[in-house]
Amino acid sequence: QIRKLNVQAKRQARKSDGAALETTVADLVRQEVEERFRGVQINAQRESDANIKFRQEVQTQIRDYQSNSDRSIQAAVGEICKTIRDAVRAATQETEELKRDGLTQQIYGSDELNDGGDGDEPAADEDPALEKRMQEA
Repeated sequence: QIRKLNVQAKRQARKSDGAALETTVADLVRQEVEERFRGVQINAQRESDANIKFRQEVQTQIRDYQSNSDRSIQAAVGEICKTIRDAVRAATQETEELKRDGLTQQIYGSDELNDGGDGDEPAADEDPALEKRMQEA
């Protein structure tokens, strides 16, 4: 590059027929360095713009992932709550049925819950006379 610049300086000197040389080799070198530096700056700016765009895309992907995760978690929590509500309803109904059965047992004197039977068969320790009265009623 420096040889090339020297050749340019000599040509300029020949053109000016020995007049004072306006551009020296140092000026030409300085100009070349400035042009290359500007080129490097432009490339750096392009790379910087590309990096900024890439970072923005990554941030967008992260936000999308977080939104999807939040929706999935909310859906899972909703299903868990529904399962808990259903279990509570079932337990409440079972408790109500047991209360009704308990009242029925108190009224009729039956001990079907503790006999291990299925509810259709009389308990082994029941009084046959009591069973006969219940069937007649």
